[in-house]
Amino acid sequence: MKIEQALVLYLLKYKEISLQGIGTFKINSSIPDTSDSDKVVVIPAEAISFEYNPKIKEDDVLIDFIVQNTKKIKPLASADLDSFLTLGRQFLNIGNPFTIQNLGTLEKLKSGE
Repeated sequence: MKIEQALVLYLLKYKEISLQGIGTFKINSSIPDTSDSDKVVVIPAEAISFEYNPKIKEDDVLIDFIVQNTKKIKPLASADLDSFLTLGRQFLNIGNPFTIQNLGTLEKLKSGE
């Protein structure tokens, strides 16, 4: 399982995911938790919101979830997430969009958010 897949599953299960140095995604609580099933879920775009917050720190619960779903050791899971998000911040800093597959695309505004 890729990091992106684990992030989407975490969001579906906990209805919120905080990504260090980026911000928080929230999903409408009316979307059912289907993280344990093999059914394909289509999440309407208006059901997901994002709040920019570059001061967010690493979430230990998220790291534990990634460990559980990817079968990697905790330091490796943490490093993979950090690497993925660092690459995303680099995309945003040079003006390119950062796409998290099955979740959405972030773009940096001229105001820096």
